[in-house]
Amino acid sequence: MLYGLPTRAGQSRRFSTSWDSTRPKFYQQSRDEFIKRQAQELLELSTPVVQLWDKILAFCLSVGTLDSERTQTVMENLLNTIVSSGAEIAIIDITGVPAVDTLVAQRSIKTVSAARLMGADCIISGIRPQIAQTIVHLGLQLDVVSKATMADAFGLALRKTGQKVVSTLRHELPGRKRVSQISVSGSNYPEKPCL
Repeated sequence: MLYGLPTRAGQSRRFSTSWDSTRPKFYQQSRDEFIKRQAQELLELSTPVVQLWDKILAFCLSVGTLDSERTQTVMENLLNTIVSSGAEIAIIDITGVPAVDTLVAQRSIKTVSAARLMGADCIISGIRPQIAQTIVHLGLQLDVVSKATMADAFGLALRKTGQKVVSTLRHELPGRKRVSQISVSGSNYPEKPCL
Protein backbone atom coordinates (compact mmCIF):
# COMPACT_ATOMS: atom_id res chain seq x y z
CA MET A 1 0.00 0.00 0.00
CA LEU A 2 1.12 3.51 -0.65
CA TYR A 3 0.46 6.27 1.80
CA GLY A 4 1.09 9.98 1.38
CA LEU A 5 2.01 12.30 4.20
CA PRO A 6 2.00 16.05 3.75
CA THR A 7 5.31 17.85 4.36
CA ARG A 8 5.84 21.48 5.40
CA ALA A 9 6.27 22.68 1.88
CA GLY A 10 2.88 21.30 0.95
CA GLN A 11 4.31 18.37 -0.91
CA SER A 12 3.37 14.87 -0.02
CA ARG A 13 5.94 12.21 0.60
CA ARG A 14 5.00 8.69 -0.38
CA PHE A 15 6.08 5.53 1.40
CA SER A 16 4.93 1.96 1.40
CA THR A 17 4.33 -0.47 4.21
CA SER A 18 3.92 -4.16 4.10
CA TRP A 19 1.97 -6.09 6.70
CA ASP A 20 2.91 -9.65 7.49
CA SER A 21 -0.34 -11.40 8.34
CA THR A 22 1.46 -14.27 10.10
CA ARG A 23 2.91 -12.01 12.82
CA PRO A 24 -0.24 -11.70 14.92
CA LYS A 25 -0.77 -15.48 14.81
CA PHE A 26 2.83 -16.13 15.85
CA TYR A 27 2.62 -13.70 18.76
CA GLN A 28 -0.72 -15.12 19.84
CA GLN A 29 0.63 -18.69 19.79
CA SER A 30 3.76 -17.67 21.70
CA ARG A 31 1.69 -15.84 24.29
CA ASP A 32 -0.72 -18.78 24.67
CA GLU A 33 2.19 -21.23 25.12
CA PHE A 34 3.79 -18.92 27.70
CA ILE A 35 0.53 -18.62 29.66
CA LYS A 36 0.03 -22.38 29.53
CA ARG A 37 3.57 -23.01 30.86
CA GLN A 38 3.05 -20.49 33.66
CA ALA A 39 -0.28 -22.07 34.61
CA GLN A 40 1.38 -25.51 34.80
CA GLU A 41 4.24 -24.15 36.93
CA LEU A 42 1.77 -22.44 39.28
CA LEU A 43 -0.20 -25.66 39.54
CA GLU A 44 2.94 -27.57 40.52
CA LEU A 45 3.91 -24.89 43.04
CA SER A 46 0.44 -24.94 44.59
CA THR A 47 0.73 -28.64 45.46
CA PRO A 48 4.14 -29.14 47.08
CA VAL A 49 4.97 -32.39 48.86
CA VAL A 50 7.00 -31.75 52.02
CA GLN A 51 9.00 -34.20 54.11
CA LEU A 52 7.82 -33.54 57.67
CA TRP A 53 9.96 -36.15 59.38
CA ASP A 54 11.98 -39.23 58.60
CA LYS A 55 9.70 -41.46 56.46
CA ILE A 56 6.73 -39.04 56.73
CA LEU A 57 5.51 -36.83 53.88
CA ALA A 58 2.72 -34.28 53.86
CA PHE A 59 1.04 -32.01 51.42
CA CYS A 60 -1.64 -29.48 52.08
CA LEU A 61 -4.31 -28.68 49.60
CA SER A 62 -5.09 -25.49 51.43
CA VAL A 63 -6.38 -23.16 48.77
CA GLY A 64 -8.87 -23.63 45.99
CA THR A 65 -10.98 -26.39 44.62
CA LEU A 66 -9.62 -29.82 43.82
CA ASP A 67 -10.35 -30.10 40.13
CA SER A 68 -9.26 -33.01 37.96
CA GLU A 69 -6.08 -31.38 36.68
CA ARG A 70 -4.89 -30.39 40.15
CA THR A 71 -5.69 -33.85 41.50
CA GLN A 72 -3.59 -35.42 38.73
CA THR A 73 -0.67 -33.11 39.53
CA VAL A 74 -0.96 -33.97 43.23
CA MET A 75 -0.85 -37.68 42.44
CA GLU A 76 2.24 -37.34 40.27
CA ASN A 77 4.08 -35.16 42.81
CA LEU A 78 3.20 -37.49 45.67
CA LEU A 79 4.26 -40.69 43.91
CA ASN A 80 7.54 -39.19 42.72
CA THR A 81 8.35 -37.92 46.21
CA ILE A 82 7.46 -41.28 47.82
CA VAL A 83 9.92 -42.98 45.49
CA SER A 84 12.70 -40.42 45.97
CA SER A 85 12.38 -40.20 49.77
CA GLY A 86 11.43 -43.78 50.68
CA ALA A 87 8.52 -42.49 52.76
CA GLU A 88 6.26 -44.90 54.63
CA ILE A 89 3.46 -42.44 55.47
CA ALA A 90 1.87 -39.69 53.37
CA ILE A 91 -0.44 -37.20 55.06
CA ILE A 92 -2.96 -35.57 52.75
CA ASP A 93 -4.38 -32.43 54.38
CA ILE A 94 -7.54 -31.09 52.75
CA THR A 95 -8.54 -28.59 55.44
CA GLY A 96 -8.88 -25.68 53.01
CA VAL A 97 -10.66 -27.53 50.22
CA PRO A 98 -14.26 -26.26 50.07
CA ALA A 99 -15.77 -28.99 47.87
CA VAL A 100 -15.02 -32.04 45.76
CA ASP A 101 -16.94 -33.64 42.93
CA THR A 102 -17.36 -37.32 42.04
CA LEU A 103 -14.37 -37.44 39.70
CA VAL A 104 -12.07 -35.78 42.22
CA ALA A 105 -13.20 -38.12 45.02
CA GLN A 106 -12.51 -41.12 42.80
CA ARG A 107 -9.08 -39.78 41.82
CA SER A 108 -8.27 -39.18 45.48
CA ILE A 109 -9.07 -42.83 46.20
CA LYS A 110 -6.85 -43.82 43.28
CA THR A 111 -4.07 -41.60 44.68
CA VAL A 112 -4.27 -43.42 48.02
CA SER A 113 -4.22 -46.78 46.20
CA ALA A 114 -1.23 -45.75 44.08
CA ALA A 115 0.64 -44.56 47.18
CA ARG A 116 0.02 -47.94 48.80
CA LEU A 117 1.41 -49.67 45.72
CA MET A 118 4.53 -47.54 46.16
CA GLY A 119 4.83 -48.76 49.77
CA ALA A 120 3.35 -45.82 51.69
CA ASP A 121 0.21 -45.63 53.81
CA CYS A 122 -1.93 -42.52 53.61
CA ILE A 123 -3.65 -40.52 56.31
CA ILE A 124 -6.19 -37.91 55.29
CA SER A 125 -6.59 -34.94 57.60
CA GLY A 126 -9.01 -32.03 57.68
CA ILE A 127 -12.05 -33.55 55.99
CA ARG A 128 -14.78 -30.94 56.38
CA PRO A 129 -18.36 -31.99 57.13
CA GLN A 130 -19.56 -31.03 53.63
CA ILE A 131 -16.89 -33.17 52.00
CA ALA A 132 -17.65 -36.10 54.31
CA GLN A 133 -21.32 -35.84 53.38
CA THR A 134 -20.46 -35.74 49.68
CA ILE A 135 -18.29 -38.85 49.98
CA VAL A 136 -21.00 -40.73 51.89
CA HIS A 137 -23.70 -39.52 49.47
CA LEU A 138 -21.66 -40.78 46.51
CA GLY A 139 -21.34 -44.16 48.22
CA LEU A 140 -17.55 -44.15 48.02
CA GLN A 141 -15.47 -46.27 50.38
CA LEU A 142 -12.28 -44.42 51.31
CA ASP A 143 -10.69 -47.32 53.18
CA VAL A 144 -8.12 -44.91 54.59
CA VAL A 145 -7.46 -43.54 58.06
CA SER A 146 -8.62 -39.98 58.55
CA LYS A 147 -7.95 -37.50 61.33
CA ALA A 148 -9.58 -34.19 62.17
CA THR A 149 -6.37 -32.13 62.16
CA MET A 150 -2.90 -32.24 60.67
CA ALA A 151 -1.45 -32.47 64.20
CA ASP A 152 -3.49 -35.61 64.92
CA ALA A 153 -2.41 -37.13 61.60
CA PHE A 154 1.26 -36.31 62.29
CA GLY A 155 1.04 -37.90 65.75
CA LEU A 156 -0.45 -41.06 64.23
CA ALA A 157 2.24 -41.11 61.53
CA LEU A 158 4.96 -40.90 64.18
CA ARG A 159 3.41 -43.81 66.10
CA LYS A 160 3.03 -45.91 62.94
CA THR A 161 6.69 -45.42 62.07
CA GLY A 162 7.85 -46.13 65.63
CA GLN A 163 9.08 -42.60 66.22
CA LYS A 164 8.25 -40.12 68.93
CA VAL A 165 9.04 -36.61 70.00
CA VAL A 166 9.76 -36.29 73.70
CA SER A 167 9.76 -32.95 75.46
CA THR A 168 11.86 -32.63 78.59
CA LEU A 169 12.44 -29.65 80.84
CA ARG A 170 15.66 -28.82 82.61
CA HIS A 171 15.42 -27.44 86.08
CA GLU A 172 16.03 -23.77 86.56
CA LEU A 173 19.47 -23.00 87.80
CA PRO A 174 20.10 -19.83 89.79
CA GLY A 175 20.66 -16.93 87.41
CA ARG A 176 19.65 -18.91 84.28
CA LYS A 177 16.45 -19.27 82.32
CA ARG A 178 14.51 -22.49 82.04
CA VAL A 179 15.51 -24.35 78.89
CA SER A 180 13.24 -26.74 77.02
CA GLN A 181 14.63 -29.64 75.04
CA ILE A 182 13.04 -31.79 72.43
CA SER A 183 14.68 -35.07 71.69
CA VAL A 184 13.93 -37.44 68.88
CA SER A 185 13.89 -41.19 69.26
CA GLY A 186 13.28 -44.03 66.88
CA SER A 187 14.41 -42.23 63.76
CA ASN A 188 17.52 -42.08 61.64
CA TYR A 189 18.29 -38.65 62.99
CA PRO A 190 21.06 -38.33 65.58
CA GLU A 191 19.99 -38.54 69.20
CA LYS A 192 20.80 -34.86 69.81
CA PRO A 193 18.52 -32.51 71.67
CA CYS A 194 17.28 -29.50 69.76
CA LEU A 195 17.52 -26.33 71.81
